[in-house]
Amino acid sequence: MPARRWSFSAISDRGRHAELDPEDESLGDSGAADEPVEELAESAGTVSTDGAVPPRLPLGAVAGGAQFGTLVHEVLERVDFLAADLDAELRTYIDDRLEWNPWPVDTATLAAGLRAAIETPLGPLFEGLRLRDLGRSERLGELSFELRLGGKGASRQM
Repeated sequence: MPARRWSFSAISDRGRHAELDPEDESLGDSGAADEPVEELAESAGTVSTDGAVPPRLPLGAVAGGAQFGTLVHEVLERVDFLAADLDAELRTYIDDRLEWNPWPVDTATLAAGLRAAIETPLGPLFEGLRLRDLGRSERLGELSFELRLGGKGASRQM
């Protein structure tokens, strides 16, 4: 079998392996076609079984799945977190990506959710920095890694 690229989901999802055609080239680098679409089980702000009210999730009511993840990923790759008008920057890229990757989400809702993520402190390891504080030269939009599976001299490439 020739070398090919597979998404992590294709490799790890043993329960659906019969549905995946190993010769289907579309499953290679895309990494999204093999991920199940899941909707949020509980809506944001509901009361849990122990009576506690979880924090409000800005995107909690939005249906999730591989296509939505791809949309969010594409927007975050393009947005300049340091933009003076972050809301306008987000709306511009969301509208652009929704033309190519349609998803049933309101632009304002998605922009508010992404803004919340961009402005959330990253924690003590980052001394309270937020994505909003990082310019393009200080972040990686995409991290590439490859793991060779099987064969002699199996190696990993990062």
